[in-house]
Amino acid sequence: MSDNEGKPEEKPEAPILVTLKVKDQQGQEIQFKAKAHMKLEKLMNAFEKNHNVDLGTYRFFFDGSRIQNTDTPQSLGMEDEDVIEAFIQQVGGGGYTLLG
Repeated sequence: MSDNEGKPEEKPEAPILVTLKVKDQQGQEIQFKAKAHMKLEKLMNAFEKNHNVDLGTYRFFFDGSRIQNTDTPQSLGMEDEDVIEAFIQQVGGGGYTLLG
């Protein structure tokens, strides 16, 4: 007799997919499906290519914290339909003059 008799065959666990929305400053949303363990760098690069901008033009945030290239949906506790905010990197703009 086989040891597996009567037991269901174990299948390798399927990768968990989450649907994430990336929303830009104009309010436009793009949906992406991502594996829970996939580095978000891939998603961020795809968003920038879709917007026809150089890589690194946008900064991405989830729940108020900046997303790093090595972060994954799983490491950030993301769930289906979560929203990532995309902001264009701003350089300068901090100078002002006091009039008195």
